[in-house]
Amino acid sequence: MLFVIQVSILLDEARKLEATGTEPEEVHLTHFDVAGLVGTSRESVSRVLKRLEKEGLVGLQRGRISILDRQKLQEIAQG
Repeated sequence: MLFVIQVSILLDEARKLEATGTEPEEVHLTHFDVAGLVGTSRESVSRVLKRLEKEGLVGLQRGRISILDRQKLQEIAQG
C-alpha cells in the first residue's frame, strides 16, 4: 500500500508541474520531502524509489526524481 501511495505522490507532483506549463519529467523533491508527504520514513521512501529505479520507471538524482515511464507508474498507482 505504501508503495502505491508513494507512486501516486510522484504522479501528483508531475501533474502540478504540467499545470504550470513546466515539463513534468523531473520532480524536484528529496526522499525526505516524499516521506513527509506520505507520512513515512525517508528510509522507506528510499527503498521504494530504488526499486522503481531498478525497474527503469524513475531516475534518481540529488534532489530530483525523473519520471521515465509515466504509464507504468500510473498503472501501479491505480493498483
